[in-house]
Amino acid sequence: MMRASSQEWDGQDRSSSSAASRSSSSNHVSLEPPVTQSVRHRSLNSPIDSIHETKEEHAPESNSVHIRESVIGALTETNHAFHKGGGPPGGWDNGPAVPAHRRRMVFKRNALWWLLHFIQVLVLSIIVILLLVAVGVPVSDNGVPQPGDYTKMEFDWKTDPRSYLKPMDSNFTDYNVLLDAHMHTTYSDGVLSPKQAIDYAIANGYNAVIVTDHQTVAGSIAAKKYAEKHHSDQITVITGMEYTCCRIHMNLIGINKSVAVTPPFPSDDELRDVIDKVHDMGGLVIVNHIPWSNATMLPWNDARLPNNPTREQLLDWGVDGFEV
Repeated sequence: MMRASSQEWDGQDRSSSSAASRSSSSNHVSLEPPVTQSVRHRSLNSPIDSIHETKEEHAPESNSVHIRESVIGALTETNHAFHKGGGPPGGWDNGPAVPAHRRRMVFKRNALWWLLHFIQVLVLSIIVILLLVAVGVPVSDNGVPQPGDYTKMEFDWKTDPRSYLKPMDSNFTDYNVLLDAHMHTTYSDGVLSPKQAIDYAIANGYNAVIVTDHQTVAGSIAAKKYAEKHHSDQITVITGMEYTCCRIHMNLIGINKSVAVTPPFPSDDELRDVIDKVHDMGGLVIVNHIPWSNATMLPWNDARLPNNPTREQLLDWGVDGFEV
């Protein structure tokens, strides 16, 4: 392989045109103008290891064909060598050809690393979510009003629901009873006294209420006495209590004596006895908020009232209705 130095080329610069013409006439070879040969070696162990990066230099006309053919041949052999070794046509940058089994090994190692990294991130994310649920999510208060002083609260307004409430069945007459059938007072978990509860109901247009504090009829009796003394012509109060245990909540309506609550998880027979007792007292048994009772609670989705009786069981036991 011949390499023409820049000094040799400088001496022959002026005679290049005539030399090319003579070479074309004698050898019948069509020569292109002198070209710049600049080749970057892209792999080791190739037939052109000695060529790293040539300076820009011009080959003489008489040797340009041989230089081009040598370079093309060397690149072709290098390309074949890479194909034989499993490398891409362009070769591997900055290194020799990598065997196929070696590439597979590297791929498996990288895939395993990414899989382990993904699992690690997933586990950490789950831990963070659980911590947020356990610490950052507030516990539901089940609709109970926030603690505060409501003793001075007064209700000095008056609304008339009859002005906008109309029966769904057009054959019915206008409403004549607007009933709140589930009201609590300060005798259990309510924030209004029996007096305030009656005043609130009148202000909002109710003309009948059923006061059913948890586990006692005392709140309803106090509310009834106040209404009969001060608002007998405006509202009717029906006494009762809410039987509350860990299996079910039931309004016991129309009774004037509290019914004792059996253990937190009463048996089916104990619940049936409560229903029978209320009927013997002349009252009614209404099952409260079944969707609420059957719901689950955060953070572990535990049942709010485990082993809540089914509707079919309750009807068989003799309940009189369901709160909707």
